[in-house]
Amino acid sequence: MDKASIFAIYTRTGDERMLKHLILERLSNFEQADLFVPQKVVYSRIRGHWRKTVKNLFPGYLFLRSKDPEHIFFELKSVPKLSTLLHDGDYNFVPLNEPEKNFMNLIYSLSVRELWIDHDAPSKLILPASLVRVVPCVELQPGDVFLPRGKQDEVLKVINGPLLKLASYVSKVDYSNRKVALDVDVFGVHELHIGIRMLNDFAKMC
Repeated sequence: MDKASIFAIYTRTGDERMLKHLILERLSNFEQADLFVPQKVVYSRIRGHWRKTVKNLFPGYLFLRSKDPEHIFFELKSVPKLSTLLHDGDYNFVPLNEPEKNFMNLIYSLSVRELWIDHDAPSKLILPASLVRVVPCVELQPGDVFLPRGKQDEVLKVINGPLLKLASYVSKVDYSNRKVALDVDVFGVHELHIGIRMLNDFAKMC
């Protein structure tokens, strides 16, 4: 069984990459430590075409997955410009609470790993956009995962992607802007937006 825990490290938004390098210099002796930045694929419509972009899922946060948190805490205390660690009242380095840990482990498992060009930097974990299509309600089969379409007789059927596992978190569907809102409660974030894409978008993708 994997006994690794996930910890959150907060820095000013935009400082994530600089901070990653500082932390990695001190993690070289910890083989079980995995420093990562969760990101997401989203789409925006520009001049009639859908453009793919990658954005940070939690701006300002880095995450560390490790089986050796106590030793790593003392290493990280020496990192300059480290703004805040998620901590308890005694300023101890502690893992996320159980619901946060469960959600982040789910995001971790659903994401695709991608290396930075700079090999000294940690890998990115990118949450892909889920592929959906509009179907009449009468065509749904037992076991199908679907989202509300906004029309009484139609739904958005999830074909593949993270929403096959995250559909229960969905609170809003913004079909026109190809995104959904997840109802979460992770370190102060209560609504998390992730991307969706349609089959017919590919003809207009760039």
